[in-house]
Amino acid sequence: MTIPLLLDSIYLPNIQYVTWIIHHPDVCIEVNDHYQKRTWRNKMQLSGPDGPVLLSVPLLKGKHQGQKMTDVRIDPNQAWQRNHWRTIATLYGKSPFFPHYADRIQPLFNTNYTHLADLNWDSLLTIISILNLQINLTRTTRYLSSDPSGYLDLRGKIAYPVSKQAQRACPPYPQVFSDKQGFIANCSILDLIFCCGPEATLRMREMNPELCS
Repeated sequence: MTIPLLLDSIYLPNIQYVTWIIHHPDVCIEVNDHYQKRTWRNKMQLSGPDGPVLLSVPLLKGKHQGQKMTDVRIDPNQAWQRNHWRTIATLYGKSPFFPHYADRIQPLFNTNYTHLADLNWDSLLTIISILNLQINLTRTTRYLSSDPSGYLDLRGKIAYPVSKQAQRACPPYPQVFSDKQGFIANCSILDLIFCCGPEATLRMREMNPELCS
């Protein structure tokens, strides 16, 4: 029996995050902590022809740092969904598996989300469904202590930005622009899905997520 994971709520999570889930399929997402800037909570990284491409979900201006994660609101006055989907389609339109999965991912960008935690939850459910993972997935109903017993606590442990260690340790796979930029490690799981399709889960089962932070 594996130890249940305790993970942050993040936007279209990176490969390391999903690899942890694959190795520990009993997962609880912390949504009752305080929002932290300079994390992946509202960001994802993709691979582009000129290097990493960072996309951010715009938030209503305010002191997000002190807000509970469930209270953080998305700025409805910015066309971020159209811009994010246009960027994804431009970067991965010629990838081998974009046509197979685009229709399952695009609804995330056609829904008017008001709260970041809801967007992140739905994005994780979408990824789990695409990868056909058998996961026991829950959300916290209260903030768990800084040292919760019975959990493998990975809150705050998914490095932002991607570290040099990840560049060395994460096994490469064929990326759309690798001939121009070389391999870009630990991108959003979308990168691996669009590039490798059904092999994505197998590749993650063979990875050690501890080495990719």
